[in-house]
Amino acid sequence: RKKHGQFYTRVEVVDLINSFAIRTGEEKVMDPACGGGTFLVRAYARKRELAHGRRHAQLLSDLYGVDVSPFATQLTTINLATRELIAEENYPQIARSDFFDVDPHKTFLSLPRPIKAAGLGPAQQRAVEIPQLDAMIANPPYVRQEDIPKAKAKSARDARPPRATKEFYQWLIKKEDGGELSGRSDLHCYFWPHAASMLKDDGWLCFLTSSQWLDVEYGFRLQGWLLANFEIAAVFESIDEPWFIGARVATAVTILRKQRDEKKRMENVVRFVQLRRPMREILAHDGTTVGAMNAADSFRDEVLALTENVSNQRYRARLVPQADLWREGVKLGAIIKGTTPDDSKDKAATQTGEYYGGKWGVYLRAPDLWFDLLEKYGGRFAPLGALAEIRFGVKSGKDSFFFPRDCSADCLTRIADAAGFEREYGVPRKDIELGRVKLVLCGEERGEIRPLESKYLEPEVHSLMEIDGFTVAPEDCARMILLVNKKKSALKGTYALKYLEWGGEAEHPQVGNLRRAHHGRPRMVRPDRPSPRPCTLAQGKAISAYRSCQSEPSDRKLSTLRNIPARCHG
Repeated sequence: RKKHGQFYTRVEVVDLINSFAIRTGEEKVMDPACGGGTFLVRAYARKRELAHGRRHAQLLSDLYGVDVSPFATQLTTINLATRELIAEENYPQIARSDFFDVDPHKTFLSLPRPIKAAGLGPAQQRAVEIPQLDAMIANPPYVRQEDIPKAKAKSARDARPPRATKEFYQWLIKKEDGGELSGRSDLHCYFWPHAASMLKDDGWLCFLTSSQWLDVEYGFRLQGWLLANFEIAAVFESIDEPWFIGARVATAVTILRKQRDEKKRMENVVRFVQLRRPMREILAHDGTTVGAMNAADSFRDEVLALTENVSNQRYRARLVPQADLWREGVKLGAIIKGTTPDDSKDKAATQTGEYYGGKWGVYLRAPDLWFDLLEKYGGRFAPLGALAEIRFGVKSGKDSFFFPRDCSADCLTRIADAAGFEREYGVPRKDIELGRVKLVLCGEERGEIRPLESKYLEPEVHSLMEIDGFTVAPEDCARMILLVNKKKSALKGTYALKYLEWGGEAEHPQVGNLRRAHHGRPRMVRPDRPSPRPCTLAQGKAISAYRSCQSEPSDRKLSTLRNIPARCHG
């Protein structure tokens, strides 16, 4: 499981996916990462109910499965074959292979051919070819980009890279589709374009994957590729339960329909659906195959019939024109590049401009209050990049030194005696009580406690996940940033000087120097330079979606925003 990133899927999720992909029972369907065969077995059952009268062999001939694991392919084969054991022709089309080695122009696998003449003779085989498929349904393997092997030899990267390497996946996608994904993409991202290369026009691509691609930078190119090739019918995410059995990772179901017509893509409306109850409750049925099918179809039709945003106890659906996703992504790119977005293209019916990316997860995870604010005050909102410079924050090289954590309150609680307190921490208890000095956790694994004057520490919003309200008070910040704007000679007799000297000797010999990264960017404020002016954040979660209120766009406010000393990972 760890090696191949295999996590098996809940049946209810599979039934929902199949309800989109299989409508008539005549569809040609592939699962490119079939595992134990849940998708294909449920697809078989669905096709049998939709197309009465089709024989077992005919149903099997519509289904294709691939998996790199021999156990998984054997299990899928058995699970499909046992749907009708008495059938004479009982050969599930399941191949043990790396999906990226599957070429639709070559033989997929060979299966026995029924012997129609009496007597013994040589075994007869028939070649199985992959037709253009009506649907791709899968739970692709969850393998982080750090665990994908890299090609070692530079010459191999220049030509055809070695199989099963990151360079090979990138080469294959570019060769088949002309597309280009981020080098930081998880393995599942490469499944999408390769799967799409085998789909008919109007074919369905329905995947259950990690949901990180909705928000992180490596997913931006995948977003752009999806918008340029598909109608995005729906994206489902649950806040109630995990969908990967045995994996602690946020997951999403993405329902796509291959669409070459740009106008139709731009006219499409995407349904972002946040599920608030367990899937088995939403798709409750009488326990029969037909009941499960009808429940999935009913929910599918309910979601597709929506004409406005909905919020109830079972789910919340946000309807977003696909054209808006494209335009927001183009605007964000202009802001990142420091250019002015072309608002005249807002109503264009074509995909003009260069798509950069978007935070699609906000439509699934933002609280209802966020959307209420957008509806009431959206006209006063603007991208944060229009108000302030967006850049990487401070990269210290030693967070445990430059971003200490305040532990003053815990220390005061631990030792009440003033004399004992000073012996333990080397600072009068009264200085801590009055707030003149703070005790901070620092050093390797933050195993040391040292005093620092409060004036040399500023609260730091280290992650937007730490923000729970609209106002961020200093005491709400889990970390602080060390900001010393004086020369060492002016720090004589201070705890700050002792801290810097300790850091220079034991922790970080570069402390006090202007360190530069390999691109020449400053990495830490020098003690003899004025420190950046700290920012008081008042917009809270509004800022978290790269937006900020325009109510007071004063020079002072813009200057403050540009000089946020905090480092935000998001």
